[in-house]
Amino acid sequence: MAGLVKQKMTGKLSPTSVRAGMKMPPELQEAYDRVVIAGMKVMFSKETNKLVMKAMEGDKPLPNRLGVGIAGLMATLYRQSNKTIPPQVLIPAGTDLLSQAADFLKRTGKEKIDDKATAQALEIMVRTILEMFHVDPAKMATALSGYSRTAGQQQQAQMMRG
Repeated sequence: MAGLVKQKMTGKLSPTSVRAGMKMPPELQEAYDRVVIAGMKVMFSKETNKLVMKAMEGDKPLPNRLGVGIAGLMATLYRQSNKTIPPQVLIPAGTDLLSQAADFLKRTGKEKIDDKATAQALEIMVRTILEMFHVDPAKMATALSGYSRTAGQQQQAQMMRG
């Protein structure tokens, strides 16, 4: 599992850098954008922000709460879409949303979070999403290691479909 999130810990793990590094195939770009917009609405709308912040409370370390929370958001969006979201969009969109949430926490000062904690949250989110789809993270890492990003996303979609 280690190594699925490969970002240098240089204080630059921001929503802008994450989004700039996201290379979605053209046929998935619209779905990716829709999922990110829907997730942002849930996280930051006046109606649901308090619920989201309440869900972030707890005794577990922040990376765990953030990673599991964003994975849960992705599962909710997937269910609400009647499972029409392409599975290969879930992890990239979740990564984008997690970086937005971490940036929000930094800016508001509600939680202290650095790039290392954000990267840990990303690892937890990826592992949790893979487990939700009954994909072995070790097999996924092996499958992705020899492929380009686009080919890896296609392989990920095949593995998630079973």
